[in-house]
This record gives sequence, C-alpha cells and structure tokens, in this order.
Amino acid sequence: MKRTTTFISIILTVCLMLGACGKKADEQSAVDREVINQVSLLQGLTLGDYNGSITAAQLKKKGDIGIGTFDALNGELIMLDGVIYRAASDGTIEVVSDDETIPFSNVTFFDDEQIFDISGIENVGALKDTLNKKVDELGNNQFYFVKINGTFKEMNVRSEYAQSKPYKPLATVLETDQTFFDYENISGTVVGLYCPEYMNDLNAVGWHFHFISDDRTKGGHVLELMTDAAEVRMDSTSSFAMILPDNDMFDDFDLTVDQSADIKKVETGDDSASDESNIVSFEEKKKEMENSDFEYWDSSSPALNSIIEFVEKSVDESSEGFIPVKDRIAVFDMDGTLTCETFYTYYDTMMFINYCLVDHPDEVSDELKAAAEEIKPGYTAGEELARNFAKAYAGMTVSELYDYAVEFGQKRTDSFVNMRYIDGFYLPMVEVVKYLYENGFTIYVVSGTERTTTRAIIANSPISDYVSPSHVIGTEFEVKVKGYEDVSSNMDYKYADGDELVITGEFIQKNLNANKTIWIEREIGQYPVLAFGNSGSDTSMMNYALDKRNPYPSEAYMIVADDDVREWGSQNWEEKSAQYKEQGYVPISMKNDFLEIYPDTIKRSDVQYIESDDEELKAG
Repeated sequence: MKRTTTFISIILTVCLMLGACGKKADEQSAVDREVINQVSLLQGLTLGDYNGSITAAQLKKKGDIGIGTFDALNGELIMLDGVIYRAASDGTIEVVSDDETIPFSNVTFFDDEQIFDISGIENVGALKDTLNKKVDELGNNQFYFVKINGTFKEMNVRSEYAQSKPYKPLATVLETDQTFFDYENISGTVVGLYCPEYMNDLNAVGWHFHFISDDRTKGGHVLELMTDAAEVRMDSTSSFAMILPDNDMFDDFDLTVDQSADIKKVETGDDSASDESNIVSFEEKKKEMENSDFEYWDSSSPALNSIIEFVEKSVDESSEGFIPVKDRIAVFDMDGTLTCETFYTYYDTMMFINYCLVDHPDEVSDELKAAAEEIKPGYTAGEELARNFAKAYAGMTVSELYDYAVEFGQKRTDSFVNMRYIDGFYLPMVEVVKYLYENGFTIYVVSGTERTTTRAIIANSPISDYVSPSHVIGTEFEVKVKGYEDVSSNMDYKYADGDELVITGEFIQKNLNANKTIWIEREIGQYPVLAFGNSGSDTSMMNYALDKRNPYPSEAYMIVADDDVREWGSQNWEEKSAQYKEQGYVPISMKNDFLEIYPDTIKRSDVQYIESDDEELKAG
C-alpha cells in the first residue's frame, strides 16, 4: 500500500513554465506515483478560464488515469490506461492528439491497492455512500482514484459544447450548452476521483466521476447511474502537486469569492441544498433544467407573468392575441435593459475613456483626452459625447473598431468583483430574450451605443445565438472606403475587392429618443409588438410599439434600477413604477422581480468607482 505514514504530504508546486514541471516518463520514481497532479483550480475553470495550459503529451507524463476537460471546454476528458479520450458534445468518443491542450485536470499513476465488489447500486448517491465507507476505513484525508468496471443498467452522462471567447462562467455555460446522454445496460468503466474536505478552495470535495464504455464509443461526466454489480479497484495517494495556468485571465480572478454553489451546480446539475439523502432522479433533474425558462425571476412577478401571458396568446392560433411569426417583432434597448450601464460599467463610455487615456493616448488629441478625463458619475450620454467617440476612432477600420470593442470587453470594472465589461448582462433578461426567440420572435437590439460596438458586444454575449448582426440598430458614425475619406459623395467612387471601410470621425446620428422610432421604421419597416427599455430615452420606442395603429396587440416594459445591494440602482420604485404605469408601460423591479442579476461569482464592490489622480485612469 502506498501510505507508509499517517503524515499527508501536500505539495503545492506552482509551475508557470510547464516545460520545467515533472520528470520524463522513463525516470518515474516511487514518489512520482504517489502524486495527484492537478492542472489549475476548479474554481478557475468555474469562473471561465478554459484556456489550455498543458498538452496531452505533457499530461501523460504525470499519470495514466485521470479526468478533466479540454481547451475551450471542448468535451469531457477521460484518461484510462495511459490513453486520453474526449467525450464530445455530440456523444462521440475520440482519442486526442498529443498537442491537444488542457485547462483543468487531475491525473496520477494508478496502482491496484484495494479490489472489492459492490452490488445493488441504485443511484450515484448510493455509489458515493458505498465508496465513502471504504474511505472512512482507509483515511478521510487521502486522495483516491477508482476504476469501477461493470455493466450499468442506467448510465446518464453529459458533455459540453466548445466555447468561444470571451468565455462565460461554467455554471452559465451549463444552462444552455450541455448535452445529455442516457444509456441502458452498457458495459464500461467509471473513473472516479475523491478529494478530501480540506481541498474545498482548490477542487470539488468528495467524488467526481467520468464514464467510458468498453467499446470506447460513449462516455462523459456522470450525473446518474445504476448497477446490480461491479468491481472497484481503488488507489490511495498521499501527495498533491498543482500546475497553475500562466495567462492574464487566471491572474485577474478573485479566487477568494465563495463558489460553492456554482461548483455544486457544475458537479451535479443541481443547485438545491446539498443533502445526499434527497436524491432527485436524473430524468427529473434533466426535465427541470430543460423546462426552466425563468430560473432567475420571481415566479410571482407581475411583469414576468405579463410577458408569459402575452407570448402564450401570440402563439395560439385560436386566440384573439395571435400574431403571425413574421410579425412577432421584439425590440430591446441594450444599456440598462439587457446589460449594466451604471458608471464604471457603461460599456461604450468606459471603452472611450480607456482608448483615450490608457490604451491609445498617443493617437488622440489633447481635447479628446480632456473630454475623457471630465467624465464623472451622472454624466450625460448624449450627442456631444457620441461625437467625441466618433472623433476618437477616426482612421480605424470598422473591423478594427469591432476587434477593439471585443478586446475591451475583457477588461474588469472596479464597480464589481469578478466582472469583465462583457459580463454585465442581466441573467433574467437573457432568459426573456431566449424565451421570445424560442417562441418565434425576431429580436432586435436598438441601442444608443454605436452600431459596430453594439454588434461586438452582442456577438460575445449570452444572447449571441438569438440576435443576428443584421438585427442591431445603433448610433451611426460616418464610414467611407479608405482612401476616399475626403470625397464628398460615396457616389463618386466604387468599392473594389480588398478595400477597407474606415471611420472618418464624422457623426451621423445618436440613436436615442425619436431617432429610435425613426430607425426602427427605416430598418424594420413595421411596428414591434414588444418593447423593452429602462429610461426616458427609450419612451419613443415604447410609444411606437403601443401606437393605436399597430395592427397587433403590443406591450412595453420598463426596467427600474431600484436594487442598491446587488447593483448600483438608486431609482425609487414607487415613484418610477407609478410613472411608467401611467404611460402604459409594465414596470420591472430589479430588486423584487430578479431573483439573481449576475452569476454568483460576481459581487458588487464596496465602492462604485475609484477617483484617480494618475493620468492613466484606473478603469477595467
């Protein structure tokens, strides 16, 4: 048996240069086989660091059994007998190449130290109870890997779709981007890892299981299982080594935030109280996840029930409220309606400040830098400021502005802990967009933010699957073909293959107030039936949807920023809701209608913004 002493050796080996970590396989010593090698922290993965930091070839030098995932969260990793397999999102299994990279994993070299049979396992909870009895016998403070071989009457597994940057937190990904697979009477091996309780800040404590079938065609992360009989081979390990990622995303995380709820949700697909005796069947769990349209809303919310009632009537051909699919048009303001807009988190304003004062101060005028420095809480996001934005980005191609907007989204706001600017989308409003889309509504985002910037934000947001670039309407900067910026009319030249479209620095229109109505008419060409906003600059859009000449039933909803605990809202609910009701709008309370606003990993900071005397404004 490996354990020759009751002392537990915990080796935290921080390896920023991966090539320097580990010994060659042919130099493995007895000590090498005694180590659980972990790549990154589960907490880092939970926050969204899916950047591969070690190759499969390097990982195989550190063990022959293990579990984990791949770069971009591209499937579940199962290592068995020295071979690394991917259980992909489509349910297939493949052997990965040696140059595949891995962001998170646990591996060791497996030795058969305990071999015993188990029987009558009705669910994964019963399996954990059975294995925990053996852990109690051998020692609760050791690490254990198991191979469980047998035929499983039921095997319920999951895997995830590969993600695109900017990465969303894992709990958010699993709400929409995981697939479930149910198998009956399938023979295979469960690879399991047990982590002691003191690992709570580094990994998920207790048992974690992955499965692969004997024919190597099926597998994934185990959610539920059932078996009449199986053989367990167990290996105890008393040492632990960690290899930390070397990337800016990981370095910027606040890993002191309690992620226990998200980790439980990631491990089990369930965010209820952790009572092992309260076993929920896999089918019930899956059905709940698939049918829960509004997890982040208070189910008693009048606004939510109004939305549901409107949609149910609009899709019912026998209802007087029926609306043909082609006419189911919903328009959403973005800042303050779909995503946070309070200072320091108003995306396009903070992007302008960073561009002028931090990222490219040598490329803008002193006048623009002074304008950026003067922006303080309570500023007006009006036409004058938008004209300065256009001047700042003069000379950039449209694609360069798009790329900069995406790059800026990775910066972090001081107003919240663990929030990048791209992370500011309100979870309940994401659910509304998804719900409408799935019921045949065409979603338009009609924003006061410049159109290219808005497209970049939406394309990298949780609503990217529901809003196409052609359905984004925003503030307009003048754009011309590069080399023809000084030509007065676009009719005086022709676009040629390879030409670039460039921002001239001139300004066309700010998409607020009546402009929203005008551009909806110009680009959509009909009345929307649903409108969502949050301020007076959205009321024209609301009134347009509610116009008596609209041939279909319509509703307009206004979000009231009245939550000063989870957000920085300062609006008075009684006052604002009465005002909106009088105007014919349905008010939405962030404080009372939203059960959650952001993922659990994001918290409001102690202060909303930080004044800085430094020329490089502290932002992001």
